[in-house]
Amino acid sequence: MKFNKYFYLALSLMLFISLFSLFNPSKIVNIETINGRWEGMYNTKKVILVIRTDSSCFVELQDLLYKANQVHNGECSIDISKAPNSLIIKNVNERPAFIFSLIRVIDSSMIHISSFSTQAKLRPLVLTAENTIILKKIS
Repeated sequence: MKFNKYFYLALSLMLFISLFSLFNPSKIVNIETINGRWEGMYNTKKVILVIRTDSSCFVELQDLLYKANQVHNGECSIDISKAPNSLIIKNVNERPAFIFSLIRVIDSSMIHISSFSTQAKLRPLVLTAENTIILKKIS
């Protein structure tokens, strides 16, 4: 009798998950969906991310407190093999270097990215209130 109860409970749970995923499909993120200029603030820095249609991109960090700028040019790609997805900028400033970040597309005018890391294993694993940079699309 207990077996039947657990079997039906598991079956109901699987049905619920299947229906939930059917009505709430995950967003497909690729470079084409996030082309354009994105801006936001992180601590004392203004963050500008520009992604072009040919996958080239740049990240500009404007430190408003110290009046200093950092610009990193490269080629953007998105790794969708894990959730949350990873934004990878390679060949940074024409060197064999990489910048890693997490990315979550909220809608067509807003994305969330994590703070940047130069090593994949040192990048954040999840987006949190402390490490999330909210970027809005600039027309």
